[in-house]
Amino acid sequence: MKSRLSRGQAEIIGGLIVVSTLLLIVIPLVINLMTTSTTITTRGYTIRSQFEISRWSEKLISNNTHIINPSSVDIEIVRIWLKDGTLKEFNPWIKIPITSSIPIEVLGINNISEIDIIVTSRGRVFKIEELLPPIITPPIQYPPLGISPENIIAGSSIIEKNHSIIVSCQYDKTQCSNPIAGYYYNNTWWVNFGTGWIPSNVSIKSGEEQYTNLDGNYANELVILVILRESGDQYIVVYGENLTINIIFKNMTRIPNTTSLVTVHLKVILSSNKDVDINTIARISLINSANASMRFDSYATFSSAKVGGAAGSKIMIYEGYVIFPLKQFGIFSVGQDTIQQCEDYDIDVSLYVESAGEGKREIRVNLEYIAVVTY
Repeated sequence: MKSRLSRGQAEIIGGLIVVSTLLLIVIPLVINLMTTSTTITTRGYTIRSQFEISRWSEKLISNNTHIINPSSVDIEIVRIWLKDGTLKEFNPWIKIPITSSIPIEVLGINNISEIDIIVTSRGRVFKIEELLPPIITPPIQYPPLGISPENIIAGSSIIEKNHSIIVSCQYDKTQCSNPIAGYYYNNTWWVNFGTGWIPSNVSIKSGEEQYTNLDGNYANELVILVILRESGDQYIVVYGENLTINIIFKNMTRIPNTTSLVTVHLKVILSSNKDVDINTIARISLINSANASMRFDSYATFSSAKVGGAAGSKIMIYEGYVIFPLKQFGIFSVGQDTIQQCEDYDIDVSLYVESAGEGKREIRVNLEYIAVVTY
């Protein structure tokens, strides 16, 4: 009995030894295989990732005479397709080092426009349109660039066209007394009492011409002349801490009954003896010259810039426009007889200027140009 038990125990112990030995051999082998597989997978992924990064880092541009490599990797061109369907392969590949270029003649062509597609050694495909700088087509130029001379009132045309101009103004809540439109041209003051321009027959304070070209661009501006207490009996360019100016250009434009859209463009110049905040609003109106009921108001959309002026003054330049979509709102959808009676229009420009800040402020407001365009 004891002998059998000893043999059974020996078999069990022997089995355990065999199993342990197998486990000691197999487990490290399995672990090693798994580690190797993971390493191979990781390395493959890393290599592939590095390849894709390099591939997508490739960039080519052209100035029409050279192919340029502005990217952070060397690029090799293996083949190109021409627009006529011809395939050109290169052996050896044509290498373009980082930040270098090659003339297009190296590719066996004389004109960049012959190429359709470029293929690199990393498999990137470039359409030739991607290499060339974009062709920028200028947008349709609407006024003021497209304003014809008969549409614009500016420069010497302000007096040459001899429009009747009616003005009114208010400075610091005080109504201006007998204001007149003024324009300084060819060393001469011209004034408009509402019946057309004439050389000045009134006394204008010496030195006021300095306020007729506030932005210094050699294009003088329309100003409002008034008699203030400080000037005695002489006219000066109106100024104040707060200003309201109204300018009516009589019979300035004709609006045919086929008109869909009217655009009014204007440039307003402000000056201040102090660097203060200035709030400016412009309201433009089209008024039937026959003084009928057809009147359309709208507020201007402005872009502005502040620049330094003479003697520490501050200049604000406002350029903007107003759109009157007449046809869209059915303005010309009524009887043609009524329309014909309403072809001549006045342009009414109202400017509201308010300033904020401490100390005495002298704000001046001038109009450099106004233009009307119909579509």
